[in-house]
Amino acid sequence: MILMLIGSTVISFSGLVIRNIDAADNWQINFYRALAFGIVISTILLIRYGRSAPRKLKVIGFEGACAAALLAFASISFLQAITNTTVAATTFTLSSIPFLTAALAWFFLGERIGKYTVFTMLAAAFGIALMFIQGLGSGSVYGNFMAFLCAMGFSGYAIIIRRNRGLEMLPTLIFSNLIIMFLALILCWDDMMLSLNDLILCFVLGGLLSATIKT
Repeated sequence: MILMLIGSTVISFSGLVIRNIDAADNWQINFYRALAFGIVISTILLIRYGRSAPRKLKVIGFEGACAAALLAFASISFLQAITNTTVAATTFTLSSIPFLTAALAWFFLGERIGKYTVFTMLAAAFGIALMFIQGLGSGSVYGNFMAFLCAMGFSGYAIIIRRNRGLEMLPTLIFSNLIIMFLALILCWDDMMLSLNDLILCFVLGGLLSATIKT
């Protein structure tokens, strides 16, 4: 519960950082955020496992690759959401991640859900529905939808990690960042220059905030 509270608090600062980026577009932010995040995770793996760290990249298997793809999808969706709707709408929708994850855990893993959790899930679903209705009038339906897809991606990632909790799945974070960087390079390989301010904020977003949330 404490870790979940910390994660929810940290993710709220992501919107503030992104709003203070001057000129970088979504894919530029994705690339440098993923680069910073990947450096931090690689450093953690090296500190934890030393020379055997590269071998940890091989043991995640097919499910680990699926987890990496889901996390990359969620990360890309997050930026799409927060740049096409309000920070409040995005973070509120993302606050449903624990309840979406509980529902998926019940369906795929057979984990029981307490009645209070069910009530909270219904309340969260009602709140998300209100966000979508509000978006119909404000033109932010796309942003709200991407926030929901981001929440689903994170929840799917969490389920795979939970199912494989006996394995070291930290390398999935490295692979997810490689996916994001690859896509970003394809889409904006000829325009990767950023101002110093934007570059620093991207590294804060990836190397500090994203690393704290996802590890």
